[in-house]
Amino acid sequence: MRLNPPTIVIFLISLVLAVLSLVMKLGIVHVPLYLPHQDFWLSTTAYLLAKIAVFTVFAIIQSVIVVTITVLGKGWGEGSVDS
Repeated sequence: MRLNPPTIVIFLISLVLAVLSLVMKLGIVHVPLYLPHQDFWLSTTAYLLAKIAVFTVFAIIQSVIVVTITVLGKGWGEGSVDS
């Protein structure tokens, strides 16, 4: 069986991810547990809700920018989605 270059790249990436997963599971390399919400005395729920709120606001802002650019570029009305 001959492997083409994209297959080799996918195999190597999968191999690296598998090795990293094993290393972290077995505890060979100590990964420090950093909990940023504890610096500000927040509960985990409050931290996650605040993070979701911030990401939602940024997603809405990005959507508005993309829609504005699209409408300005293609125009508004008949045939704007055809071309």
